[in-house]
Amino acid sequence: MHLIPSFVRSARPVQFNSQVISKAVYHRRMRELDLEFVSGAQYQYGCVEPRTYREFLKAPSTGRYFVANIRGHHPFRRLEN
Repeated sequence: MHLIPSFVRSARPVQFNSQVISKAVYHRRMRELDLEFVSGAQYQYGCVEPRTYREFLKAPSTGRYFVANIRGHHPFRRLEN
């Protein structure tokens, strides 16, 4: 597994047992969500409201929630591994 870059370690990472997403780190103050996918790819999504993150954590399927509510709805950039 690849490590989340050190600049995002200020928030507590959440591990997932998912076929799509392996780890998430949410930066409430900056409204940024860093996701690590099971493929090892890492992306940062901006303008993510705390409510969206809470719903993401509670979703029965984080992968489905991501596709329906985050991907395509928030600006993003790929993080270097």
